Amino acid sequence: MSKCELLLIIPSLRHGGAEKFTVNIYNDLRKNKVACKLLVLSGEEGYVDLLIDRDNVIFLNKNSLTNSLVSLTKVIVKLKPLKILTMFPHLNAVILLLKRLKVIDAEIFLREVNLASKIIEKKKFPIVYKWIYKFLYPFSELVVCQSNDMQFELKKYSKVNSIVINNPVDITNIALLSKVNSEINFNPGKKNLIFVGRITYQKGIDILLDFSSKLDAEYHLHIFGKGDKSQWLEEQIKSRNLSTLVTYHGLTLNPYSKIKQAHRLILSSRYEGFPNVALESLGLGVPIVSLPFKGGSNEIFKPFNSSVSFDDSYQGLYMALQESEQAHFNRSEIIDDIQARYGIEKISALYTNKLGLIQQK
Repeated sequence: MSKCELLLIIPSLRHGGAEKFTVNIYNDLRKNKVACKLLVLSGEEGYVDLLIDRDNVIFLNKNSLTNSLVSLTKVIVKLKPLKILTMFPHLNAVILLLKRLKVIDAEIFLREVNLASKIIEKKKFPIVYKWIYKFLYPFSELVVCQSNDMQFELKKYSKVNSIVINNPVDITNIALLSKVNSEINFNPGKKNLIFVGRITYQKGIDILLDFSSKLDAEYHLHIFGKGDKSQWLEEQIKSRNLSTLVTYHGLTLNPYSKIKQAHRLILSSRYEGFPNVALESLGLGVPIVSLPFKGGSNEIFKPFNSSVSFDDSYQGLYMALQESEQAHFNRSEIIDDIQARYGIEKISALYTNKLGLIQQK
């Protein structure tokens, strides 16, 4: 059996920020000849086609963490990884317990996927997750936070060794994907705005709709994604007679060919971890109009790449759009800046360094 220096573990590869990060970092580590493997609890879905080396990916084909516990443990014991990088508190807890029970003997590194307070408040038994943060997280070697806000919140719940490493963006790859012919072409006679993300309360879909109701006829908002508010969104567009201003397209497997056509990307999130879609939009040179959400906005947004609302209201978002029309954005400058700050090569090197990984010759 080949040596496994690092085992990345994730519940699934369904479309989401943590899943996109995992694919990006796994691909780059394999390119750089780090002996890593990827363990996915579910089946082959979502971002699976973006993986460059499927031979080192293990799918357990389980529909929950509970159902995968035995298989998960057997795989880890068999592989004997030197280090494990895992994410999501419930999965982190299981891996840390296995370590404490001496079932596995790897160094455990964690990556936070969201603001700790938001993770806890959304759970059915928040006290359990407070316990995980307080009593299990300290047994990890290091917790990686995506943003300064995330690290600040983590410290309120857990006394851990933590560091901030922002999310990466693979600009070369998304540039190639943006050139693929899109099945949806925007009206060139409009200023096309685009939203890409989960259709949920967190992403501020209600704020986005209120914002769209203020748009002039020169604009058209295109919404891509799916979530628990997808049906509500469709009903609201119809009942509020917004179809001339808003089109909901559903989920797209290649958002980059659509983002590239856009005048502005709109972010209406109430909070974030560190939004990949913002990095990807700016990586294609498309400026952003956003609410001032907690979780990365202070790090990502600069006057030369975005316009940020003064508050978290739809009126503020609309005013930010108007302000952006007065700005003179240089798309090449935007791309170069994002590459310098968040390029996959830089972020992958930070992980390699902080986790003490060795590149094979």
